[in-house]
Amino acid sequence: MGPPWALWVLLGQLDALAGVIPPSNGPTTVQTKQAFEVDKFQGEWFVLGLAGSTHSKADQRLLSPFTATFTQNNKQQLEVTYAMVRGQRCVTWSYVLIPTARPGAFSVQNREELGTDTEDVWVRDTDYSTFALMSSRRQSARRAIVRVHLLCEPPRAPPAGEAPPPAGVAPPPAGVAPPPAGEAPPPRERPRPS
Repeated sequence: MGPPWALWVLLGQLDALAGVIPPSNGPTTVQTKQAFEVDKFQGEWFVLGLAGSTHSKADQRLLSPFTATFTQNNKQQLEVTYAMVRGQRCVTWSYVLIPTARPGAFSVQNREELGTDTEDVWVRDTDYSTFALMSSRRQSARRAIVRVHLLCEPPRAPPAGEAPPPAGVAPPPAGVAPPPAGEAPPPRERPRPS
């Protein structure tokens, strides 16, 4: 599934969540990853897509993919640190996810400085290495804020001495060597009309 397709799924999840995520004081009906394994989820992720009930057109220009690092602390909680480039600055923020009785469901440590009453976070699906789909609902004094995050493995730098592929060009599939520098790839055989 490519990024454009994934964003459509992400937006569909946001619409679905608007009717599924209950108020924080009500029973939770959001499906989470069964048998969620925190130790496998730890590490750096790349936030490829973010959709939310409060995002505007102006936010779209400011939001670009960013990193999220999950680390389990000695209290069995997940410490999350985000880093995003905005213009010439690197903006970082962090918080602690406190596990609930349900696997893959967390509450966020009270963030009074933001005027936040409660926030719940769910890991809806993941394969622990290439993708994760998370959602959250934050209840402030004025309104509920629903968000959906699409995470993927972080981009890796090419091995030393290898140049990255040009923008818009996918690297060759695993096990297929690229043509030597300066040579064009062999032409593809086209099916002949019968």
